[in-house]
Amino acid sequence: ALARGLAEGFEAIEAGLVAAQDFADSRKGRVVVACVPSLSGVRLPTILASYRSKDVTTQIDIEELTYVEMVDALAARRVDFGIGPCVDPPPPTIAFTLAADDPMCVLLPIRHQFASLDAAPLKLLADLTLIFLKGTAPLQASLREAAGVNGINLSSRTKVRQVHTAIGMVRAGVGAAIVPRLALPDKMDSDLVALPIIDPPMVRRTGILTSRGT
Repeated sequence: ALARGLAEGFEAIEAGLVAAQDFADSRKGRVVVACVPSLSGVRLPTILASYRSKDVTTQIDIEELTYVEMVDALAARRVDFGIGPCVDPPPPTIAFTLAADDPMCVLLPIRHQFASLDAAPLKLLADLTLIFLKGTAPLQASLREAAGVNGINLSSRTKVRQVHTAIGMVRAGVGAAIVPRLALPDKMDSDLVALPIIDPPMVRRTGILTSRGT
């Protein structure tokens, strides 16, 4: 009976190892990277171009996912790692390595009455019709928490998924967009201005997300 039990156990282990090896073989020379949309269009191309100068053979697949989608994809091992923000503390299944504190900004048209300011105090947001980015759980959670602590009511009638859509909405006069600075070009277009949020300063913790234990 013991011999049968051991034999069945070793057969199960062997089957698991074969399946793992098959999976590893299918992924050799290929990496799947998840990236939040707010970084995939502006920052990721420069990072990837720099990496390509050292490695021209590895297949790199980019999955543009929201933070919530990224956490799910990492848990299911559909992606190798993610680039984006993370809540503090990270979810139990996620390991997070901080790369940069990304200042949150209010994006306004240059003709706006507040465009001449150097920065936007948090209380100023109460006087603006805001445009939020969908799927940015860490960003919205920290923003709403800070607003609640300071007794500030935030009004948002428009939510979009992509930063370039938010920029278009700002240009059209729909409202003021709350966006991370790293989601915007280093050199802003002349018809727009990005004011960092202060009093208190708002930042988005951005870095590398991996499945805990990998």
